[in-house]
Amino acid sequence: ANRKYLRVDTSISCQSNSFEQFVLLDSLFIAFYLSIPLFWVYLLYRVRDHLNPVEVARATVQRQNMDEDHSLQPLRFLYVVYKPQYYYFEAIEMLRRIFFCWFNSLT
Repeated sequence: ANRKYLRVDTSISCQSNSFEQFVLLDSLFIAFYLSIPLFWVYLLYRVRDHLNPVEVARATVQRQNMDEDHSLQPLRFLYVVYKPQYYYFEAIEMLRRIFFCWFNSLT
């Protein structure tokens, strides 16, 4: 007698097997989607000494060194629009967007 139904479609029971499978599959997709920016942070962290070296003080020289380093080319889209000391901000921006969408879906 204490059954739960989906708010937007009351014909769907939240206790059915198909709904539980959907929740499991959806959770896996969400976990994968969240792992992308976290993986970016990991990749950038591995090369942080090339992206923001301590010994280079001037940003223009630092940017030139980053552009000449061919090992950084696959990751260039993640850091090129930011100052060298903020190389990880694209991942933070992506997580911010994910949480913004998640928060909007709650209301």
